[in-house]
Amino acid sequence: MTRSAVPACLAALILFLCAPATYGVPYASRVSINTAPSLAQFASVVPPTAPEVSFVLNEPAEQVGYSVNGGPLQWLDGSTKGTKTFPLSSPLDKFSILVKNMEAEGYTIPTGGTALSAANGLSQSVPASGLRLVSDDTNPLNSFNAARGVGVNLNPNSPNFGIAYIGNASLGPTADSARYLSRGVYAVAADGSDAFGYGDFFPDSGFSFPGGGSIAWRLAVGTDDEVYVADGALLSHGLVRLEGQLWMSYPVLAPGFGPPPLPPEANHGRITGFVVSGSPYDGTLVVHTVDRDFSSSQIGGTDTSDLNSVWRYDLGFDAQFSAQMPTKVNTENVLPPIGTPDLARGADGKFYLSNSLLSGSSAGIVVLNPQGEPIYDSLTASRAMLNDPNIADVMRNVMGIAISPDQMWLAAMLRSGDVAVLPVVDGIPDLSGVMVVNTALGPLPGRGVAFDAAGNLHCIVAGTGVSYRVISPGGTTFATTSWDGTSMGFKIASVPEPASLALAGVGVVAAGAMRRRRLLAT
Repeated sequence: MTRSAVPACLAALILFLCAPATYGVPYASRVSINTAPSLAQFASVVPPTAPEVSFVLNEPAEQVGYSVNGGPLQWLDGSTKGTKTFPLSSPLDKFSILVKNMEAEGYTIPTGGTALSAANGLSQSVPASGLRLVSDDTNPLNSFNAARGVGVNLNPNSPNFGIAYIGNASLGPTADSARYLSRGVYAVAADGSDAFGYGDFFPDSGFSFPGGGSIAWRLAVGTDDEVYVADGALLSHGLVRLEGQLWMSYPVLAPGFGPPPLPPEANHGRITGFVVSGSPYDGTLVVHTVDRDFSSSQIGGTDTSDLNSVWRYDLGFDAQFSAQMPTKVNTENVLPPIGTPDLARGADGKFYLSNSLLSGSSAGIVVLNPQGEPIYDSLTASRAMLNDPNIADVMRNVMGIAISPDQMWLAAMLRSGDVAVLPVVDGIPDLSGVMVVNTALGPLPGRGVAFDAAGNLHCIVAGTGVSYRVISPGGTTFATTSWDGTSMGFKIASVPEPASLALAGVGVVAAGAMRRRRLLAT
């Protein structure tokens, strides 16, 4: 929202504080401005219509309003999710869409209960946090044969803003008979609808995924709206880039390299985690991977034990079948050379690595600074917090990892299918504040997790029925999607409910109080 809009909207904003709590974190996604005249208008048969703004509300909200050119808030019906519209008087108008909600339950709010330690979960009992569903389990689009990677478009300037992309590894019907799917990538809009109307059909994009349960293992959406897919199968297709509507595809890192020993010309193995920045369209594309098979011996070194390291590819315009050899990022070998790691990156450039090993004898979460130097690991933090130099890491069985856009929360998908959430302070996870939310997707193995721009968590397990859920952080939220005449902006202010602060010390590990969430901005 622009500064000029604040004074005129202030009185109406006060009303945002008075409604009861019912929902999760609603926000306006896929905002578009329709200024194109119809054919009849071109022919001067009918007068031109005023431009119109449309957006997708991801779920019902207590209050939804819009302000044009800093004027007073005009109210819209927020009782239903889906597409909403409002008129503009001129294509030059600026506007803000505001969505307010209050929720006393969510993954950032402790329930007062305890999530017990488990063989496929954390090694210690910790506080439980609340489950508030944003998604709908009766929606057949949430059922998959073998859901794998998940990524969400975070770019408010994109027509795909808020769309979640989910990889599916199997051909055939889902166990609940809701769908018959192929291997590939599927797109679900923020309101749970079919983003592009493809149904159970994957366009294939000129690229056929091979067999095996590890295809589309990880997904990420670039700032250029491209969808990047890493295939972790033995005969890997490496890394593939698909345009946002999934019709066109381009292999980025060439397929065909299996587990070690890799051939000398190999520039990757099985990629189990990655992050992307920049774009091939302007020559700025950079890809960081964590690789199960690639070692320094591939680039002239002698170290063959540094598997599961972080590697950087400065691809630029060279984003198709690239043979470029990468540069090692981590200055120390921070993960064991076995297991299935994942990789995330914060807004400040820090790298977050996870380790899926059942054993707690190695760190489940490691943080590197932007220069690749290790600055945190959860094994050391566990032993310091519990004052036991021999205890296993609290954070074990981490199958996937994600960092929130504001870098205030870290989410770890556990092997059990539950999600552990940790507050993050100055880029470092606060293990004393760890909580676990039972996603109700277990006990099938967890696979992936991703944040959307509003802080909702998109969770994936390896199920053959309902295996995709979106869960809310809870608290009081004020989401603003705005147009300043040049670009779209998105902000969300969110704080936990007051009752959560009193509950924050419950459990074995929760030694610190929950902190207020700061401002999310993209």
